[in-house]
Amino acid sequence: MLRRILGRVLLVGGGIAVALIAAEATLYVGYWVWHGVRFSSDAYRSAMLAVVNAPSAARPDRGRAGEDRRDNVPTVIHPYLGFVPAPGASSIMIGEGDQIPPRSDTELVVGVFGGSFAAGICAYAGHELRRVLSRPGKDARVVCLAAGGYKQPQQLLALTYLLAQGAHLDLVLNIDGFNEVALPPSENRPQGVAPIYPRSWFWHVGNLEDPDALKLLGELSLTDRARRNWAARFADWGLYHSTLMSLAWKSRDRLFDVEHERIVNELRTHKLEQHASYAATGPAMTFADDEAYYAYLARVWRDSSVQMQRLCDANGIAYAHFLQPNQYVEGSKPLDPTERELTSHRNPYKRTVTLGYPLLRRAGEELRAAGVNFYDLTMVFKDEPARLYSDGCCHLNGVGYNRIATVIGGDVSLGVAKTSP
Repeated sequence: MLRRILGRVLLVGGGIAVALIAAEATLYVGYWVWHGVRFSSDAYRSAMLAVVNAPSAARPDRGRAGEDRRDNVPTVIHPYLGFVPAPGASSIMIGEGDQIPPRSDTELVVGVFGGSFAAGICAYAGHELRRVLSRPGKDARVVCLAAGGYKQPQQLLALTYLLAQGAHLDLVLNIDGFNEVALPPSENRPQGVAPIYPRSWFWHVGNLEDPDALKLLGELSLTDRARRNWAARFADWGLYHSTLMSLAWKSRDRLFDVEHERIVNELRTHKLEQHASYAATGPAMTFADDEAYYAYLARVWRDSSVQMQRLCDANGIAYAHFLQPNQYVEGSKPLDPTERELTSHRNPYKRTVTLGYPLLRRAGEELRAAGVNFYDLTMVFKDEPARLYSDGCCHLNGVGYNRIATVIGGDVSLGVAKTSP
């Protein structure tokens, strides 16, 4: 009897194993046919870990420590710069001039300003940037003064604040553009916050008492926690090695992503049931239409760069400004299947880039005409079919960041660096 039961168990188990192997093989081949590339367990592992390490997208900070929402870096309110990475959260506390290396005959001190894209260059391609900017007898030393979510005039104010404290820089690289046109309309405008104010300023300092907003924030926190736990199980158990398991994870992760975006969009458009203070909203600013709104954003970006150039000139610092690339700029890159999938979901940034980037590129031409060392990098990947973007927003993988560093250092700003003090 026992032998008969054991035989049946083995038979059923063997049948299940054969079915799983057949399904795995079928899905592996189907994945290759459908996506045009072979299934990569490393890519799915990276995607799972990215979800595990991704914090919630929106929550009120009310003057307490918040966090950069891409890199999970804690932030604190700053009286001049809006917010900065908390002490110990990054290699340098933005605004603390005494942490910048002093003038040296053997080092070229390079300050990198901007948002999370610029910070990504420091993190993933700092070595390449140092290599291409160094010259005989003077090695480059890269100081990351960028922070996730920064947009003009925060870069201008950070530079001013540092110089007021006696900081020394030989070369300033300002790498920005996306945040300037993407964050104000998607995060500040729905709450009536002035577009020139820092990103999500209401959630930093607003006195949040609206019960519906608190409910949405709770739903968002629970959704993001469930999504992270789902990804953590698959990553911890090594299930990314299986095409079947990876696709099962991806299928449910998409549902979490849809729910996440639904809640975030409700938060962005939710009208709070309270009278917001001037500290949370800033000056009331009205615009005739979207064209006028985005024209204002582009003008602030342009004029801030002009002032950075003038500050640098007055202090003997070489300056170079770069408009970062973005996958939503038409014709800027042939997207690979993964990149197309990342951009296929509803993303509020697609519209902002479509409306804002043409104005930024036009303003860039005005910057060059005004004598600013400006370079448009929007088409730097126009002949690169390989995957370089890591998300549906604006960020790159390590290969992409290193390509940007090479272009900045080798093909564009090396001549600027050679003329710096």
